[in-house]
Amino acid sequence: ANGRGAYLKRDIDVINTAKKNKILTFVRGLRNATDYAYEIELLKEYRKVEPKVNMIFFMASEDKIDISSSKVNELFSMKKDISKYVPKTVEQMYKKR
Repeated sequence: ANGRGAYLKRDIDVINTAKKNKILTFVRGLRNATDYAYEIELLKEYRKVEPKVNMIFFMASEDKIDISSSKVNELFSMKKDISKYVPKTVEQMYKKR
């Protein structure tokens, strides 16, 4: 399967777990119009599983707008400091890998 298929399966697992726990609202962060378009498509998929689901979007601050998980993963794999890009808890999770 391609990478998108893996993400879609993970996303469907998320909505199924949320539905089971009666969670109907997701809070998501956006960096740009591409993120917004992706999240809208994701919301459509979620609503196929649970029609009452909603999303609340927050825009990233200017200093964080260019950060992506791919960028953080790449920096981490090169043994670079990621502390200014992620919360302390996320940094600790990376270090435990």
